[in-house]
Amino acid sequence: GDADFRPRLFIGGLKGPVDKDELTEAFAQYGKIVDVWVAYDPPGFAFVEYETMEAAKTAKENLHLAEMFDTQIRVELTKHKKGARHGSGKNVELGDKPRLFIGGLKEDVDDTQLKGLFENIGPVTDVFVAKGKGYAFVEFGSMAHAKRAMAEYDQSEQWGMRIRIEMSNAASGSICPRCSRSLCQTRNSNCTCCRS
Repeated sequence: GDADFRPRLFIGGLKGPVDKDELTEAFAQYGKIVDVWVAYDPPGFAFVEYETMEAAKTAKENLHLAEMFDTQIRVELTKHKKGARHGSGKNVELGDKPRLFIGGLKEDVDDTQLKGLFENIGPVTDVFVAKGKGYAFVEFGSMAHAKRAMAEYDQSEQWGMRIRIEMSNAASGSICPRCSRSLCQTRNSNCTCCRS
């Protein structure tokens, strides 16, 4: 149950390694912090662990998509097993729900449109649109639905544009410091992460 887990926030979208003390200060106003971990290799994300779930949820509500550290940060709730050590930055768990990266979007596509489209396949638990960047993330309740959505809609025409879909939280591979996506380890020619 929850008693075995520590509430932990994933902070993504950072431009580079942030100052640990500054990060702690920003998040400490919402509750007692147990641990702060900033990624350096590759940079672009951090974790903040709270003593209570209540504090973590309040911090997420207040700081998700907030402007800080010269960028707009993403804050997501993950659970961290008590006593488990952080792995190296190479293998970061971005929550356990399957997440799809949607690319090729026009700037005016919003989360309601995306949610409406993907809920045809199955329950959508979260939608994050990178405003003006042309991409978004859609998170599903189950891997089966995520895979079906990818099969159904990858390279399809939606809203007058051809969208491309990739599985985002792959278990291995590095995390792109600019958009927090998993980079493919093979560096294949289809990997278009941040090529803009």
